[in-house]
Amino acid sequence: MLFRAVFLIVCGFSAMALADPAAEKLFQDGRAAMAAGKLDEACDLFRRSDTIEPRVGTVANLADCEERRGRIATAWAAFVDTEARAQRTHDPRAAYAAKRGSALAPRLPYLTIAVTPALRTIGVAVHRNGVVVDPAEYDRKLPFDPGPYRIDVDAAGYASWHQDVQLVEGKETRVEVPPLVASAEPPAKPDKPADRLPPPAVVAKAEPPAADYHIGAGLLTGLSSDLDWIYGGRVVANVAPLGPGVLRVVPSIMHSTSKDPADVYHLFKLYALGTTFEYAYPVTPRLIAAGGLGVGVDLQSDNYGNSSNNGWGSLRLSPTLRFDRLDIGVHIQFVLVSGRVVTLFELGADLFVW
Repeated sequence: MLFRAVFLIVCGFSAMALADPAAEKLFQDGRAAMAAGKLDEACDLFRRSDTIEPRVGTVANLADCEERRGRIATAWAAFVDTEARAQRTHDPRAAYAAKRGSALAPRLPYLTIAVTPALRTIGVAVHRNGVVVDPAEYDRKLPFDPGPYRIDVDAAGYASWHQDVQLVEGKETRVEVPPLVASAEPPAKPDKPADRLPPPAVVAKAEPPAADYHIGAGLLTGLSSDLDWIYGGRVVANVAPLGPGVLRVVPSIMHSTSKDPADVYHLFKLYALGTTFEYAYPVTPRLIAAGGLGVGVDLQSDNYGNSSNNGWGSLRLSPTLRFDRLDIGVHIQFVLVSGRVVTLFELGADLFVW
């Protein structure tokens, strides 16, 4: 014990000669932590100091620290390292480091992981406590610190296998990796260049107009085939979805004025009240094709005190562009009134409020 104390004191004074101030501070903090019984912290500080500037005294203290916290295989390796460094510099501490290492050797636990050539052929991957085992370690009796270990074995196309073992001081443990069982799922094929291409873009299906809005109000203006200027307003009510589109009810009121070609003083006023039942189909999220049938009545009067009412029926086609709440459409309407067909060309805008 006295020789051991002298050895560590010498190691301490030797380490104080460190040229690097960071390594020196870490070493001194490690000595203080070990004196206080904080072995985990002390070993970490010695290791960090030795990383910055490797010295015989530092690794010797690390070896003693690791032995104190029960990691005897790690301590044995550190004593072997201490002996080698001391011999290279003709340091007298080589003999004591060899003695300490020799004292630990009989206590070392050993682990052998046996992997057959057949398993190596299928490309097994072996992990020991989550760390990859180098194939060079297969079938070799190697020292490890005492404690629990988990051995995991995996290979593509095979079910994984594992075994838990407990390494005990002075004991040898052997793990025989058995033949792996083929997995029920076929192994994944390596990607071909075409497989790594991004998938083709998916074109979103257009939503029916009623998906977002139900009621709108709009204004229309245009010309008739009689060259009469017309204008008015309408309400658009989406009442029921039907397939990809929606059924609409569209009440409207239109107004126009005209002159009698035979009498420039004879003026006519016309109010057309009607309702169209149409189907609106979303060609794309922005383009809507709408069309339907309508009925209504014309209320006509003139400045000579005459008036008349005429019923009518119509066919409407309305290609429409949608901009969020605003629809802008071209309305082509064929109206059968008083035994003849009048064509209306209108431009309309509908703003959906709900």
